[in-house]
Amino acid sequence: MAGIPHFRVVLVEMTGGTTVPQILFDDEPIGGASDLARLDRRGVLTARLAGERFPRPAPIRRFSVRCLARWVLAAPSGRGGGPWRYRTELIDRDGRSLGPAPGRPGGHAAAPR
Repeated sequence: MAGIPHFRVVLVEMTGGTTVPQILFDDEPIGGASDLARLDRRGVLTARLAGERFPRPAPIRRFSVRCLARWVLAAPSGRGGGPWRYRTELIDRDGRSLGPAPGRPGGHAAAPR
């Protein structure tokens, strides 16, 4: 901003980012609008606002060609979970996966019904 000398330097010191606007929750930098949308897509935004602890387990849905093939072949019977593979993974405050959640063999989760 033209009215504030060294604005970018102050912004980086406060938030660690240079894009404007920078979103903060309780003086903790979240990032810009795209970072906010990413946290919401990954299901982390509500947990952060609620003050939940991290890392935390979260169901992760990923497309699988193998599951698609099984689902197409089973379609006449009406069974199968679709072309998705579900896992329970630990995620951090930024929505990044830290790997399979402990206590679950291979981190696999049942498909939602």
